[in-house]
Amino acid sequence: MNKIIEYIRTLAFDFMAKGRKHPARRYVDYQHANSILLLFESDIMEKNLAVRQIISNINADGKYVAVCGYVDKKQVQQAVLPQFRIIGADDIDWLQRPHAEIIDDLLEQHFDIMLDLTTKPIRPLKYVALMVDADLKVGRTEDFQLNIVIPDSMIKEDKETIDLGTFDMPITTIYNEYHRYLTSIQSS
Repeated sequence: MNKIIEYIRTLAFDFMAKGRKHPARRYVDYQHANSILLLFESDIMEKNLAVRQIISNINADGKYVAVCGYVDKKQVQQAVLPQFRIIGADDIDWLQRPHAEIIDDLLEQHFDIMLDLTTKPIRPLKYVALMVDADLKVGRTEDFQLNIVIPDSMIKEDKETIDLGTFDMPITTIYNEYHRYLTSIQSS
């Protein structure tokens, strides 16, 4: 039964992703970016110390940062803030789409860059990545369960890691890879 539900969820996501019109994108380097959205998997205690460190690093560069995380539990303890939101099981429907009122603040904003810092496929965050308005979306090259890769720019993973399904890199390392990539882009 779970395989059938997962298959339906994947079909629904694929259908939405294929039917969605993607606006013209432009490459934005880190220097010219003013706003950044981070997607991440929250730890169960919702402390997210690594994410908070990344936020402070980006803020120190004079950039606006919003974050959206997902934790696999019903009740989220984190206070709801426009710039820092954690989605839980109560915040999604049976297709794993976040409720509109949960992510309205994010969808109303425009971001120069969206960084997907997840280490595994998290469908609620993939929906956010699909719907959010960002000039440049950066993420992983492989998605083990979802058939559609959303990002405009992708960081390649090691083939052996992908085959084993063990992409287990610390979030700060993922961010550093993205940061190195974004600072090497030359945009006008």
